[in-house]
Amino acid sequence: MLETPSSPVIEKKEEQKTVSVSQQAFRDALSTLLMDPNNIGKWIMLHGTKQVGPEHKPAGLYSYAHLQHWKADEYYIGEIVASGGTSSAVSPIPAEAKVS
Repeated sequence: MLETPSSPVIEKKEEQKTVSVSQQAFRDALSTLLMDPNNIGKWIMLHGTKQVGPEHKPAGLYSYAHLQHWKADEYYIGEIVASGGTSSAVSPIPAEAKVS
């Protein structure tokens, strides 16, 4: 059977799926993370369903991802926050926090 290389479009869809899985894993873990008041205001990174953190600042998580050679669209970093007694959606990461 003749094998052909993957097209860039298919590879891009797989990468988007990875960040989608990471975002969903964040949402799934958020209620558990909020149970510990020490986690509030900290940051967590998910690579697929693997959790890294929590950390006080996101910069250390970006450094870890860089050391692991993860692409930016392979992981998700979010802040552990609560809003009105319920878990919030996702907190965006400021551009200045990213490690080059």
